[in-house]
Amino acid sequence: MKTFFVTTLLTAVLLALAIPSILGWVARSQLHSAIDRLPVSEALNLRVTERRGGWLQSELQLALSGEPFENLQAGGEPLPLLLELNHGPLVWNLVDSPFALVHLQLRPADNYLGPAQGRLSGSGLLQLGRDGRMRWSSILGLPAFNGDHTLQVRADWPARDTTAGWRQLSETLRLDLSIDADAPALLDSPAEEAVRIYEQQGWTRYSQGRALTYININNGWVDINGNVFPLANLLGAP
Repeated sequence: MKTFFVTTLLTAVLLALAIPSILGWVARSQLHSAIDRLPVSEALNLRVTERRGGWLQSELQLALSGEPFENLQAGGEPLPLLLELNHGPLVWNLVDSPFALVHLQLRPADNYLGPAQGRLSGSGLLQLGRDGRMRWSSILGLPAFNGDHTLQVRADWPARDTTAGWRQLSETLRLDLSIDADAPALLDSPAEEAVRIYEQQGWTRYSQGRALTYININNGWVDINGNVFPLANLLGAP
């Protein structure tokens, strides 16, 4: 009986010690894979340049380039970014919740002294709810096309669907996305034509110099500024 108790205790301690590093490894791997799958274009080229793991903290060093960010790139070099991940007891204490899995922070790398400093920043938190649903909330401040823009996201989905394909996940995903963009900057950029089209479709509206878009996804339907249609229309029919 004593041996069983000691073995159980040691197993619990080892698991408690291993969980933070496991969470970090999973988060790093999933983020790296997601970034690698992003299409490369003149508008956006984001890649991982270095990956570092730790027990309580991890980081991905990124390089961002593309037409919207040309004024941020020093000497034409990609903009260096640092994505920091906190996991395990550190994030539990940070948000006062044992259900918090990973907390992310995005900012320019320490060796960058260009115009994105103090303007580009983001944070996100992934939690497991008591109802078995994953919950994600994030905010991103992004300078692009000589303007400052803000994106806020809140989403939740069943934990069991986390590794499912996008089509299955889209049936159970609930998402709210708010985009607050600098309208004059966008209208004085190569994105003008796209912005005009979105305005005609009702997908964006102007208010006090800002281009505002609100997107809600729920039960396979999309609502973009009051325009509702099946999510399958965006994904393409199977």
